[in-house]
Amino acid sequence: MTDEDALVPPPAAEQEAAAKDENGGGRLRKWVLFCFSLETNINCGFTLIATVLVVAAAAVVVGFFVQNSRNYATESLQLGQPPRLRNEMAVDRRLADSEKLLDGKILGPESILVEKDRLYTGTWDGQVLEIVNGVISKSIRFAHGKECGTYEGEPICGRPLGIRRLNSKELVVADAYLGIFLVDFDANTFRRILDGSAVIGGEKLRFCNDLDILDSEHILFSDSSTRWDRRRFMHSIMEMVPNGRVIKLNVKTGKAEVVVKGLYFANGVQMFPDKKSFLVAETGAARITRVYLNEGKPRTERFIENLPGFPDNIRMGTNGTFWLGLSGTRHSGRISFFDFLVTRPITRKFMLSVVPQRLLAPSFNTFKPKHAMIIQINQLGKVVSTLHDPNGEVIQDVSQVSDDERFLYFGSFHSNFIGKLPK
Repeated sequence: MTDEDALVPPPAAEQEAAAKDENGGGRLRKWVLFCFSLETNINCGFTLIATVLVVAAAAVVVGFFVQNSRNYATESLQLGQPPRLRNEMAVDRRLADSEKLLDGKILGPESILVEKDRLYTGTWDGQVLEIVNGVISKSIRFAHGKECGTYEGEPICGRPLGIRRLNSKELVVADAYLGIFLVDFDANTFRRILDGSAVIGGEKLRFCNDLDILDSEHILFSDSSTRWDRRRFMHSIMEMVPNGRVIKLNVKTGKAEVVVKGLYFANGVQMFPDKKSFLVAETGAARITRVYLNEGKPRTERFIENLPGFPDNIRMGTNGTFWLGLSGTRHSGRISFFDFLVTRPITRKFMLSVVPQRLLAPSFNTFKPKHAMIIQINQLGKVVSTLHDPNGEVIQDVSQVSDDERFLYFGSFHSNFIGKLPK
C-alpha cells in the first residue's frame, strides 16, 4: 500500500460494517454493565435484607434479656480448678460393662431401693414401681393426668424421686411436686403425710428431692430450691443462689421444721451410721456437706469438695462407705462448660433470660461430656475408688448407686433402664 492509498477513504460498505460492529459492541457493553449492575443490586438487596433480619433478631434477643433479666438473681461461686483423674479417680471402663435392666420399659428411675430380689423406684411418668426378678410386678400412682411423662404433665402427675424403707410395711417416697408419701405395696395403698406446697420455715416447698430415715418417727428430706421446681432445676443451678435446705418431718404428726438452709441445690441425703449427723449433696457447688444434729443450731462442715462432677444421691454401701452418683462430670482433662460459666453471672443471666425454660436443661445436655462416673467415699471424706464409662457407651450419668453386696445398681433421672454391675 502506498501513502496515497492510505489517504483514500474506505468504501461506503466498509464504513457501514464498521459502524454496525461499533454499535453492536456498544450494546454488548451496555448489556454486560446492566447485568453486572443488576447482580450487584440483587446482592446488595440480599445483604440488606440479611442485615435487617440480623438486627431485628438481635433486637428481639436484647428485648427478651431486658424484659426477663429482672426475674433472675445470678451470683458468682468459686469451685476451684477441676480435679485431675488420677490415683483413686483414674479412668477405667467398668461402668461400660453394665447390664441394662428393663431396657426401654422404664423412664427415669432416679432412686432405687434394693431388697433381695425386689427393686423399688420412681419414674418420670409419675409411677412408683415394685420390680421382682427383673419384671415390673406392681405400680402405684399418687395422681393421674393425660400427659404423664412430659414437661407439661409432670407437675400434675408428679415425679417420685427419693425412696427408702420406713418400716416393715411402708416405704417413704419424696415426690418433687406432690410431697411426701407412705406407700404399702402389700396393701396397694398410699397416703400423703406432707403436701408438696406446704409452707415450712416461712417458705413454700418447691422441690422435694431425696430423703433418709432419722428414726421410726422422723425423716430428713431435701428441698432443692425455694424458687424453682424440678422441671426448671437448671435455673436453680444456673442462678447459683444458695436457697436449698434440708427439712425434718415427723411422719406421724406431719410437723416439719428446717434443719439447715443456704445450700447450693440440696440433693442427696444420707445419715451417718451413728445417726448424729448426715450428709447432703450440694449439686450446684460440686461438694458434700456434713450436718451435725446438735441440740440447738446444727453445725456444718465440708465433707468433701471440688468433686469431679455434680453429686446427686448418696447411699451407704455394704462395707460402710458411701456411694455417690454424679449427674455430670468436670475434670482437668476436658473443658467444663459449667466451670466456664461459674464466674460469669451476667452470661448466665443472659442465657436464663433468652433460652426458653423448657429448653434450658436439654441445651446443657448438648455440651455435657458423655462421661459417666460414680465415686466411693469413706467415712473420713476420702475417695476410695471410682468407676467410669468415659464415652457414655452404656451409662451416660448416674443419679444413685445402690449396693446389695453382690451388685451395684445405677439410677438415672432420664435413662430408660436400670444399670446393674457385678461388684
